[in-house]
Amino acid sequence: AWLEDAHEAIGCKPSYVGSHTVDGDSTAGKSVDILGWRTKDSRSTEIISSKCDAHQANTAGRRACGTSGHKVCLNPEMKVASTKIHVRLVSLCHSAKRLGVNTSVQKEHLRESTVPAEPSQATCWGTDHEEAKRASINKKDLEVTFGRLITPGGIDKDVYKENRDNLDTVLPTDRDWKIYQQFEAAMQPLRQFILFAQNTKVVVHMELYESRMCLECLAASFFPMFGNLSQDTTSARAKNLTLRKLDQLVVHKDYLAEDLMTEDYEKVHEMLPEIARTRRVAYREFIVRLGFSDYDLGTKKEDKEAMTIDEDMDLDAGLTPASSLNVMKMMGGIFHPLLHNKKRMVAAGLCTDGQYERGKTDLIRRIARAYDRSDGITEMVHNDTNAEKSQWSSSDDSDDDVAVVSPWTGSTDGQYERGKTDLIRRIARAYDRSDGITEMVHNDTNAEKSQWSSSDDSDDDVAVVSPSLRKATDELTLYLSFMKSKYQPTMKPIKALGAYDDEGHLRKDPILCIGPVLEKGKDIPSGKNLADYIDKKGYFNLVKYAQDHSQKAKKGSAAPPFVGTANVILGQLSPHITMEVDCGSLFPQAGHAAQPNRNRITAETFERQVMAKHRLARIYCDPVAVKKEFMERHKKGKWNAKEDRDDLAFWESQKREYLQQNPNHRGMFEELETSADAAEVEEDNGAVELI
Repeated sequence: AWLEDAHEAIGCKPSYVGSHTVDGDSTAGKSVDILGWRTKDSRSTEIISSKCDAHQANTAGRRACGTSGHKVCLNPEMKVASTKIHVRLVSLCHSAKRLGVNTSVQKEHLRESTVPAEPSQATCWGTDHEEAKRASINKKDLEVTFGRLITPGGIDKDVYKENRDNLDTVLPTDRDWKIYQQFEAAMQPLRQFILFAQNTKVVVHMELYESRMCLECLAASFFPMFGNLSQDTTSARAKNLTLRKLDQLVVHKDYLAEDLMTEDYEKVHEMLPEIARTRRVAYREFIVRLGFSDYDLGTKKEDKEAMTIDEDMDLDAGLTPASSLNVMKMMGGIFHPLLHNKKRMVAAGLCTDGQYERGKTDLIRRIARAYDRSDGITEMVHNDTNAEKSQWSSSDDSDDDVAVVSPWTGSTDGQYERGKTDLIRRIARAYDRSDGITEMVHNDTNAEKSQWSSSDDSDDDVAVVSPSLRKATDELTLYLSFMKSKYQPTMKPIKALGAYDDEGHLRKDPILCIGPVLEKGKDIPSGKNLADYIDKKGYFNLVKYAQDHSQKAKKGSAAPPFVGTANVILGQLSPHITMEVDCGSLFPQAGHAAQPNRNRITAETFERQVMAKHRLARIYCDPVAVKKEFMERHKKGKWNAKEDRDDLAFWESQKREYLQQNPNHRGMFEELETSADAAEVEEDNGAVELI
């Protein structure tokens, strides 16, 4: 119940939380389930639980290179090579003398620009890739540096004495350097996905696309690689090591590369076995952790691990596509105007036909619920006058027995009343059926039909008969019609999906591609143009798009406003984030450096406070509701000396502590307190307008 306590401590009501993104720990998801169960009587919707994308990608990557903390190492050869360079870089970067040797080597090699060679950090996502990248850039310089340090008279002479009979156990070999170079290129898709997940923009509608694009790249039998500028050549040494070119190609030994594909590269390399396994493990771990696929029911853990590392088996051996995808990912995919339609989405591998239909069915229900609320139609529960009302509660309730409030609300007292409420729902449903009003279900022709199912269904997607569901279906159909090919802009294919055919060769034209606009398409019926919502990097501003279509774009527009769709996009989809918190990137970078003398509270407490702050920043506050709450508290005199006692005591203790360390800042506090006192006097005299 710690989540409930944390939200309550900062004044965040259960009804404020519609979705919750948690880390990869198995207990984290259960915590959200418990939060939903304990607060179900005080909320208007169920909580959507998602796992942190960056966390899942990092764990998949660490398992792939053998550096994770799991009991079973799936790639021991890669672990040996990774550990070797990591130990050497840690030793180098934590000693000024050793860094001095490295600096001298760089000067001898006439380097003018490079990147510092730093070790990976366990608390920072994706730094195994960053470690290999930096080592590859500085390959020659590091080779010489390590050779000078680990000698009979060097700084690390003790290391030399312990391993002089086999220095290959502590010094990277030529093969190890090739591994680092290929590893950087092989795991670039996963690293790019981690960076995407930490984006500060609202990127939830790109989650599905970016994750599928990452998986498609990991599954490919070839990938481009940067050349090595630091190596010795017959010409002058490279002065700037950051100007590497993507002019190398790495190909799997079983893949027959076409001449047309290789002619753009200076050299073609065979993929090392360690790298082939790394990509295989990363793909299978990531696709399972995202919930896109899962093992057949009853598969033992050891069998899963065996299939993961067995390269003689198919890449997806033992995996079955999930029946449905994460609600937010699927919702974002369907809403994204640049993904055309279901046919293209399925062909590009974004989802299966069944996953799309289930996502669309759920989406129509959500839009319908928004219509119900706007029309004052919500579910019936017992009228408890002492219960806290939802923001969707009807104010004109004249029935003594039942009150109309939000769905998922169960503010009733006693088993009898709950049973009575459920019974009334069932009776109402019977009336609906007799009048030809049924619930919306996925239209699966192979599914077993209920005796109450409507037989006169003419809709290919869903069977809809209730008014709100009919409105929702019509609105979503219109929304999706704005995605037709004639409205689509021509874009530079920066991010392509469906880029490979069934044989693993590159297609001339990817099925889907996103990037900067090259040419606009036709204006959509609202008078807007999809290209106007795309920035220079190809990012589509779905929030602005929904806002512009929440009401008629212009007088005489052929398109009605998207009332329910805009409600779902702006109220449910957009506040959702791909990470546990949008300040998550702060913790990997700063968490490892936290020292007791820098912080008077534990790192865990600090993290929770920052997380709570950032969660509140993503919650929409209705100005009218805030004004009403403020006026009620003001009229009832809730802000008095007695109520403020604890707050004032805390303020005084913190001020005293601060001034002990910073006595010169006393004037700052005096000015703040004087201004606050003056404001209170003006408010009491009615000089301040309460808004």
